[in-house]
Amino acid sequence: MNLYLTRQGHTVEIAHTGREGVEIARRFRPDVVLCDIGLPEFDGYKVARQLRTERELNRVYLIGISGYGQEHDKERAWQAGFNAYLVKPVAMSELETLLTIFQSETTRPSMM
Repeated sequence: MNLYLTRQGHTVEIAHTGREGVEIARRFRPDVVLCDIGLPEFDGYKVARQLRTERELNRVYLIGISGYGQEHDKERAWQAGFNAYLVKPVAMSELETLLTIFQSETTRPSMM
């Protein structure tokens, strides 16, 4: 996904843990965050809740990514503050649709 997004002209930063993701977001200030739900240290739900409490990051467009696609999984993501939810394996066409919707409302996003 990183290579795909980079080739599409997005600036991408990568985190491997939930804690690292929040720290990078504080520094990088992305427009969009693609966040795996099953992260070490703290999960994607906690990442979303944390970003939503921070003034500089609370309006970031959050896309949750998980291998689970039941309605209760999606509902939990909405409650945590995600704007969208993709089920693995992520189809690049679905991701592009979300980014196109986001871009139509703002400028080209940077990614994390």
